[in-house]
Amino acid sequence: MARKEFRGRTATVYLPVGEILTNWQQEAAQGGATISEYIFEMVEKARRPAEDVVRPDLVRENSDLKTLNRKLEQEVNLLKANLEIMQAEVYKQRFAGFEKVDAPGMHSYDRALVDMLKRGKVLDSLEILGGLGINPRDSQAVKLVSNQLEELKRFGLVSELLQGWRWL
Repeated sequence: MARKEFRGRTATVYLPVGEILTNWQQEAAQGGATISEYIFEMVEKARRPAEDVVRPDLVRENSDLKTLNRKLEQEVNLLKANLEIMQAEVYKQRFAGFEKVDAPGMHSYDRALVDMLKRGKVLDSLEILGGLGINPRDSQAVKLVSNQLEELKRFGLVSELLQGWRWL
C-alpha cells in the first residue's frame, strides 16, 4: 500500500519479466532519478513526442553554443600558432651561439638533442627536428640544430650515416 501522501495518485505496473524492471532501475540510477520519476518521464515523453521535437529555446541555446565553440576553437588554434612561433624564437635566441660552426666562446648544446641522440637510435633530420619541436621550414632554427650536430661530430660524439645521426 502506498504512503498517505501518495494515495489517490499511484499506479501498479506488471511487467512481462523482472529483467525489464532491473534495466529501468539501472537507467533511472544513471540519470539520477527514482524509478517513479523515470517511468513518469518516459510515459510523458511518449505521450507528447511532437512537443519534444522542436524546442526553440534549446535550438537557440544549441546554436549559440556551437558558435561559441567555433570561436573558441579558432582562438585556441591562433594561440597554438603564436606559441609555436614564440618557442621557435626562444630556441633561436638560446642557441644563437651556434650560428656559425666553431664560433668563438662557450656554448651550451641543446640537452634535448643530446638526450635524443644518446638513446642509441639512428635519427634522420626530420625525426630530430620533430623531437625538438622545430618546424623544418624555419631555416634559421634548422641551421642551429645542424651546426650543433656538426660540432658534436667534430668532437667524435656522433656520426653521420646515410640513414641519419647516431650517438657514438
